Amino acid sequence: MNVKIILCLPLAILLVVSSAFATNITINFSPNDTISVAEGSTAKDTVTFNINGMHKAPIALYVDTTGFTSVVYDTLRQGADSLTRMTFNLAPDYNDATGGYYGIDMTAYDNVNADTSATLWINVLNTPRAPHFTNPSRDTLMTVYQNVAGTVHFRAVEPDTPGGDSVRFFDNDNVRTFLQDRGWAVTFTDSVLNFTPPGNVRGIVSPSGFKILAARAPGAPSDTILINFNVLDTIPPGEVTSLTGESTNMPFGVIRLAWNAPHEDGGAGGAVSSYMIRYALSAPSGTPEAWWNAAQTVTEQPPVPQSPGSNQHVDISGRTEYQPYWFGIKSTDSSGNVSAVTISSQTHSRQIPPAIYLLGDLPDTVRADSILHFIGVAADSGGIIQSIRYQGGAGNWSSVSVDSTADSSSVFIRKYFHFTQPSGSGTSITVQVRARDAQDSTTISKVVYIDNVRPLRPGVVSIPADSVTSDYSFTFTGTKERDAVVYQILVLGPNPGIPIRITEPGDHSQTWNHMETVYYQGLVTFKFYCMDNAGNVSDTTRLGFWLIPSQEPPNIIVSDSVDYNNSTVFHPLSDSFSVSFPYPSISQFDLSITNRMGTVVYSVIDSLTSAPGRHTCYWDGMMNSGSGAGTLAPDGAYMAKFSARVYPVTPFDIPIQVGLILDSYAPYELSFFPQGGEGANHPRVINNSTVLMVAVGDTGSTISDSRAEIIAPYMALGDQHLAFTRIDSILGSWALDLGALPALPSGQNTMTLFISDAAGNQNSYTKVFDLTSVQNVTGFVNYPNPFAPSREETKIAFVLGQAVSDLTLEIYDSAGGLVFRQDLDAAYLSPQAHEFPWDGKSSWGKKLNNGVYFARLTGGITSDFLKIAIVDR
Repeated sequence: MNVKIILCLPLAILLVVSSAFATNITINFSPNDTISVAEGSTAKDTVTFNINGMHKAPIALYVDTTGFTSVVYDTLRQGADSLTRMTFNLAPDYNDATGGYYGIDMTAYDNVNADTSATLWINVLNTPRAPHFTNPSRDTLMTVYQNVAGTVHFRAVEPDTPGGDSVRFFDNDNVRTFLQDRGWAVTFTDSVLNFTPPGNVRGIVSPSGFKILAARAPGAPSDTILINFNVLDTIPPGEVTSLTGESTNMPFGVIRLAWNAPHEDGGAGGAVSSYMIRYALSAPSGTPEAWWNAAQTVTEQPPVPQSPGSNQHVDISGRTEYQPYWFGIKSTDSSGNVSAVTISSQTHSRQIPPAIYLLGDLPDTVRADSILHFIGVAADSGGIIQSIRYQGGAGNWSSVSVDSTADSSSVFIRKYFHFTQPSGSGTSITVQVRARDAQDSTTISKVVYIDNVRPLRPGVVSIPADSVTSDYSFTFTGTKERDAVVYQILVLGPNPGIPIRITEPGDHSQTWNHMETVYYQGLVTFKFYCMDNAGNVSDTTRLGFWLIPSQEPPNIIVSDSVDYNNSTVFHPLSDSFSVSFPYPSISQFDLSITNRMGTVVYSVIDSLTSAPGRHTCYWDGMMNSGSGAGTLAPDGAYMAKFSARVYPVTPFDIPIQVGLILDSYAPYELSFFPQGGEGANHPRVINNSTVLMVAVGDTGSTISDSRAEIIAPYMALGDQHLAFTRIDSILGSWALDLGALPALPSGQNTMTLFISDAAGNQNSYTKVFDLTSVQNVTGFVNYPNPFAPSREETKIAFVLGQAVSDLTLEIYDSAGGLVFRQDLDAAYLSPQAHEFPWDGKSSWGKKLNNGVYFARLTGGITSDFLKIAIVDR
């Protein structure tokens, strides 16, 4: 390589230079005429040279720099007698040069074109260069799988010997030892790294990665890459063990499903992420997976998985009695791996035998030749009554006549027993009633004694005078048999009264006494008789008296003593109007009910012939007068009038009146704030400072109560009645301030709202809320999860507690890379529940691989990350 440099000076100076000097031009290099540079070096070398032999005359210098770069030189002119010195800076590019000497030729000319030449030698020294990686060509994060073998083939090229294979690879960070210490199977031979991750490792193996070197020899120039591993979980959880169904001591229709929690990775690892439970009504046939695909999902939420081996359970309700069930359960891990199904043996809910309810007790004793009439109901809360039979004494079982069937599980029964017995002795028989359903039966038994002996008539020890005044107080004492009950009949003139019991059953004394004040003029007759437990009646003891008038009787009913028992507003199908008052003597009571038109719809006269006490009269809304007799009175306002008299001596007192309201319609909800859905899929969104408002209406009486029971998770408010406050009596508006209650936890809450009126009518409404904080997100879930994009979408659901101005959905892969981003439109910005469908593809339409992804909401709010698993074929 020749280099020529020519330097030209101005012509005016050339004229004054003598040609005699031309032959004396010399070029001297300092420090010498040879410099050494390393192959591949980019450093600059400086060579200083002097051009001698000129005397105040310009020269020309030619330098040939072909093949080199960045050649810089300059001239320094000093005093008139000084020599000219030039500095040559050389920065050649030797990357492709081979070792050896290269020359740069220089030629200097004076003003008369005399010249001289010199050569600067460049000695290029060979320096080995580092190889560089071609596979992998850059730092790499490898995705690998548990218990699946993998291989890395390292490749590098040598720039000095293309095609050579002398490059060696070095494990600079001891990756083999690091992985082997953590259970990996690892070999590193020549350029091949073989490995198998164990089942208990997942995620990024090392935060900083592992350094691999490529060089000809240890310490030689080398190239470096970083390699790391992201281990994905491919091991399904272990199967659930010890799966059993138990209904003993459980409520009817409930089966407790219990099992032992499995490991997340076969027989190793921690707790699984979730359970799936299904059931079928037939025994498994074919493969377990086929049974699972045909089974139905239970509605109950499975429990949160616990550590492996823990006993877990869930109560499955709504099961039918005697119906066999088979249950299956699977578990999933955080990577979306699903275990094989475990199927229980046959189980069923608790079987409940029928119950028999007699309307009234069977007596202990009956008289001979009597007919015992009993009625009752045979019911079965879980099945259907198939038969009802009875037996008296030692006879065969006989069917009970069925009058009517209320429904499939309740039968009304009626039976007459005729008790006969030869005279002169008593005997006992056993009465039994049995009800049977599909598999169980219930029997009730009663021993009944037949008594054919009449009691003795009662004796009277104290007898008043034959003639007394009309307001006389009679006092009687007498005797009776130990177990007999004494009755009295009062006859006023020719008019007999009704029998009145003057001793109580179970009174085993042998004496009795009775006092009664009678207001009457004329003949009064007292009749006394006894009745035993079997209903045998004694002969009658009669006593007659003549009453002489004395004075006017007092008023029978005093208005201040009347008690309406809070019944002036009532529901005619479930309640009745009731009036009670004390009365001092035998009398008659008259009650009449009129409608708004003054028409009598009901009337009754009661004879109060017992000892002084308190009388109560009822009206159940049934009319016995006018065109509507025998039917229920329509809803509306009525007037009740009642009075009494001493019969038959005095006229009726002045009637007492009271207004009545019949109301058979329940109040109802007109509106509810905040607005929203009624179910768990579309709950109302509230916070702890929300004021709940309800507007109610009623076609009958006034709304008397509006209360609620709030059932909140992890908070004991379920038994607490929370009363609404009336805020507008005209519009029927009520309000409940949640700010006055203990703070409810975030999440879904259920409230049952009860609205009742003065007649006891009531309606209830179920309200479902999502309780959230202002500017917050609740209910951030997706379903199904995991999902298979080739067959379905997953819906990402969330609830906004307050409107936001913008909202963005972002989804990241497990390495933290953003794979999907969507700015949500205005339909998703309102404070309510929302659902966004995602097809499992990236923002640029690419189908994403199986694995775990992380979603979040950003913008006006920022949510936590939601884990989404893609499991596809």
